[in-house]
Amino acid sequence: MYFLDSRFSVSEFLGTTAWFFFTVNVIKDGVIAEKKAIGLPNEIHNVIKCKNPRCITSVEEGIEQVFRLSDRERHLYRCIYCEQEFKR
Repeated sequence: MYFLDSRFSVSEFLGTTAWFFFTVNVIKDGVIAEKKAIGLPNEIHNVIKCKNPRCITSVEEGIEQVFRLSDRERHLYRCIYCEQEFKR
């Protein structure tokens, strides 16, 4: 059985998009057997939008908005098409 405990919200970090870090508790025989921390994803698809007006995603319709985690310590994401930083 698995349960999620939310640790804290990072909505300030991503603007209006609510992100959460979770701890997954693995329960065996009614006792917490293990805790696993779940952090930031390596890629984000269609959650945030690139602010660069020259980015292909701003010009062409139907292109998926994809950001990759470029700096885990600073929680920095970049657009895969134009390398624009996501700014809060």
